[in-house]
Amino acid sequence: MAIRNVFEHVMQVAQTIDNIEIDDLKREMAANADLLLLDIREIQELVEKGTIPGAIHVPRGMLEFWASPASPYARDYFEEGKRTVIFC
Repeated sequence: MAIRNVFEHVMQVAQTIDNIEIDDLKREMAANADLLLLDIREIQELVEKGTIPGAIHVPRGMLEFWASPASPYARDYFEEGKRTVIFC
């Protein structure tokens, strides 16, 4: 198997990600009750600053493990095709 250039891969994936403004997020939250909001900040930031109501805390270091259905750490709130907003 050929070794892939991680930086090129990240740039390709980044082109598929939408960056949205706060007002856009508010509208989307109002229109989509099934929206999955993931707060990937450190737990101390949540304690000190709070979070968006309804958001789920997913430590950044665990995101891939919790999102992968093949992982023993998989969480059931991750669903393929579900609109997901990750914020920090």
